[in-house]
Amino acid sequence: MNQLIHDNGLIGLVKEEKKPLLLGVDMLNDMGKVEDIIGLRSMIHDRGYN
Repeated sequence: MNQLIHDNGLIGLVKEEKKPLLLGVDMLNDMGKVEDIIGLRSMIHDRGYN
């Protein structure tokens, strides 16, 4: 079970899911559509661990 969760399992999926979300946030920020980039990025980072 530990190998499933930590190696290339669930944690790996969470990390892969974050990449497009963070890219999207950066794109929206560049367009001036994000008021709190730090808060939004923090929510994305915290999302997989709650």
